[in-house]
Order: sequence, then structure tokens, then C-alpha cells
Amino acid sequence: MANIKVSQMTTATEFNDDDYVMIIQSNTNKKITKQNMYGNYAYSINEKVIGKWIDNKPIYRKVIEINALADNGIVSQNHSITNLNHFTNVYGIAIRSSDNDTLPIPYTTSNSTNTGVITMYVNDTAITINATSDRSSYKAYVILEYTKTTD
Repeated sequence: MANIKVSQMTTATEFNDDDYVMIIQSNTNKKITKQNMYGNYAYSINEKVIGKWIDNKPIYRKVIEINALADNGIVSQNHSITNLNHFTNVYGIAIRSSDNDTLPIPYTTSNSTNTGVITMYVNDTAITINATSDRSSYKAYVILEYTKTTD
């Protein structure tokens, strides 16, 4: 590559998924794609590597879709993660399709009866969500981030 000063380069007005960004370091040049730059923000029902844990193991992310929460009860669903080491982050949202009302999971209320609380428990095989009121019109998305024993 010719010696071009950064100040001589034209400014990009857009950045497409298949474009490359040049990283200039002393004595070496590297390129990355937009997809690789923003890979940590990928949410998918398929397992994706999104970064590194404090022990340098890869962190994986997977979204589990639960079609309906319970009417004052428990719903449980297998997450199908193999070789799970431990979870690094677990969170979710519940969305009501009729009006897009969105609740975080877990969800607590400030009333004295705790009506409407949504709790979540995740173990090596499944996700269990308990709703203390009718949440059957809500679909849930549970985001699991974890490391594996095989890395």
C-alpha cells in the first residue's frame, strides 16, 4: 500500500455490510468488515460468539423465544445449550402483541400485593418463568450469555 496520509483520504458517507474498514498499525495493516465490527451486538436464536469472558473463554449469546407466558403460573422451556460452563448474563423481555406493551424479565411491581410479578430461573437445561398474574398474551425473549466447557 502506498503511503497515504489519513488527511488525504476521502470521507465515506455510508458504510455497507460488505465494505471493509482499514486498521492501520505500525508496520501492519488489517481490514475488518462492518459485520465483524458489530458482531457483539448480534441477537439470534442461533448461538453466536460475542466476546471474551474474564478468563479469555469465548462468551456465547443465544435468544430463546417463548411463545406465551402463563396465566398466573409457570412456563418452562429447554434452551438446548450443550457443554454449558456457566452463565455470564441472563435477562429477558415480555411483549404483548396487541399493543407492544413491553416488560423486563424479571419484573416487579410497587404495589403491596405483588400482583403481576414475573420471575425467571435458568439452569443447565431449561428456563422457567413464573407470572403471578395473567401474562398469557405476552411472548417472551430470554437472552442467555454463557461460556462453554469445551473452550
